[in-house]
Amino acid sequence: VIRLRDVEGWSYDRIADHEGVTVESVRGSLRRARSRLRLVYARMSTTNLVVLLIALGRDVRRRFADWSHRLQSNAASAGVLTARAAESVAAIVVLAMGTVSASVPATTPATAAAAAAQHGGVVTPTTAAASSTTSSAPTTMRNGRAAGSDVASIGEGIGGRTSGDLPLGAITVPGNGGNTPESGSFESFTPSPNYQHDHEIYASGLSLKGCASVCPALFHSTDAGASWTRLPAFGFEGGSVMLPPAYPTDHRIFVGGPHALKVSTDNGGTFIPLTPAGGYTAMSPAFSSGDSRILVGAIPGWIYHDDSKAVTPFDSVPESMSAALSFAYAPAYPADHRIVVGGTDATPAQNSIVSACDVSNCTSPAGLPGSTGTPAVMTSRTYSTTGLAFAWNLHQLYRSTDGGRSFGPVRLPAGGEIEAVAEDAQGGLYVGLLQLDPGRASGGLFVSHDAGSTWTRLGHGTPLDGGVLSVTALPTGNLLVGPYAETGGGLQCSSDGGRTWAARCQ
Repeated sequence: VIRLRDVEGWSYDRIADHEGVTVESVRGSLRRARSRLRLVYARMSTTNLVVLLIALGRDVRRRFADWSHRLQSNAASAGVLTARAAESVAAIVVLAMGTVSASVPATTPATAAAAAAQHGGVVTPTTAAASSTTSSAPTTMRNGRAAGSDVASIGEGIGGRTSGDLPLGAITVPGNGGNTPESGSFESFTPSPNYQHDHEIYASGLSLKGCASVCPALFHSTDAGASWTRLPAFGFEGGSVMLPPAYPTDHRIFVGGPHALKVSTDNGGTFIPLTPAGGYTAMSPAFSSGDSRILVGAIPGWIYHDDSKAVTPFDSVPESMSAALSFAYAPAYPADHRIVVGGTDATPAQNSIVSACDVSNCTSPAGLPGSTGTPAVMTSRTYSTTGLAFAWNLHQLYRSTDGGRSFGPVRLPAGGEIEAVAEDAQGGLYVGLLQLDPGRASGGLFVSHDAGSTWTRLGHGTPLDGGVLSVTALPTGNLLVGPYAETGGGLQCSSDGGRTWAARCQ
């Protein structure tokens, strides 16, 4: 997208038509690509120099590396580039950098793509035929021979079964990144709904060290973050993990990925798609007790019904004409039926708007002054009593105290784009910022105990000073953070409210 816009000079409309996405998706892609992670190709285990580019010097090489990392990270997280387009750009970047892996895979193992039968606005996923190749990068599944009549055969090939405990020994696949958290950067952490008893956490991100292309990675901890194991995760493309409230009795792992909502039924061994598109996702808090829905924000907005496995359009909100949607359930749902929905208005500028919907009864869209594009949204734990909710987009944060009927701007404590927002059990509000300047990354982690009126920096003098990609307050009070770094920030954990930090939780 950057090449088409900044090098080839294509218009937003032409790029959108070429990639099969919306103009707003292209704009958002460009914004994020210019400010996100660097250096997917910065450290390849084996390199070959392209003679024509040697004269350009190390500085130009570094700039190509930075550019490629931002582009590829954005493509993986935002899903704007198609898989073929992303791979084509990746090949161009590798050549431009003068860096070629000694064992670049010819194909990538297949993401188990499910054929969909569409009738009357309902999409019902059908059984997917699994494929396998000799590829070294398990990000997408294509061009492979059939390995069985059902995707379960993949799980059997990995762990010998498709349910129960999957043997999770170290997985070494050349060119697929590393097996420790330090090899990558994390964009989300998800604790188990039964965390007080099982101490499980999932960490989703990218593995950067030893990666031959783009390497989405999913890590799992069963001891509250003291140790981590990388899961096989064939078909995993990145995205936020969602666990059913009945987990681990219902041991499925759902992921809101860039191209589809996906699910694993074999403890993270394989992931198969459930919807025709991805984007922002939200699981109903009553998913395990009668409301088995997952909302998906890609145009026009989708609802996955777990009971029938059907997918229906989500078109009953003022933002139904939006380029994309985002969602946040009331924490007390279904006692409080409200869902906060972010989107864009119908103007050419596609200004950011937010509504609060009780079934199909929605408030008038509230504008976010100065913001364009679909914002992320979050409801406070006290939402049902205080009406406190937040919305953010790029470098702007907004707060509502009336349930989402109106929003006002919140002053951020430092420069940078908002990468993460979270809240702890006591109402502490955390924001992770990242600012990428030539040759320097900054930002940090900040906490507010008054809903964003004042802020305190956490982790000064630690890797968090270089920018933060993700933050989660665990049920025990520990803070789990994904710092930014060019070659993999790993994770940082604090058990004392952010005063001290370590690479593992204790």
